[in-house]
Amino acid sequence: MIIKKTTSGFTIIEVLIALAIAMVMLAPLLNLQGFIIRQTSRMSDATRRTLAAQEFLITTRAQTPEDAYEFSQEKKVPFLDLTLLYTLSKVGTQSKLTKQDDLYHETVAMTYQENNKTKRDYLVSFIYKKPQPEEQKK
Repeated sequence: MIIKKTTSGFTIIEVLIALAIAMVMLAPLLNLQGFIIRQTSRMSDATRRTLAAQEFLITTRAQTPEDAYEFSQEKKVPFLDLTLLYTLSKVGTQSKLTKQDDLYHETVAMTYQENNKTKRDYLVSFIYKKPQPEEQKK
């Protein structure tokens, strides 16, 4: 009886080497995917914070009395772990815009926690207001 050896297919060593090469090639892609997911999550949180700040700016502006030339209000947004602080004040003397009469700036400070650190971002808007009556300027 004559037995013929056929050598079709791959040996286990060849398969293991191919798998090792594939893993070395795919590992950076998997790391990149994790990085992209983390960055997308951070940007999504930043977008939510900005939208909450814009909504707060609009509602606070609508509630601010027209004759108010300085005003502040605070709001906590628990589901975002966010504190918003609205301030209305005249443009400061250090600004190049101080030459513009009756120009005020509205600022919404967004204070939040990220990676166990307290961070703060700002949303700033400039508005013109009617000139103050002389008795209020003093």
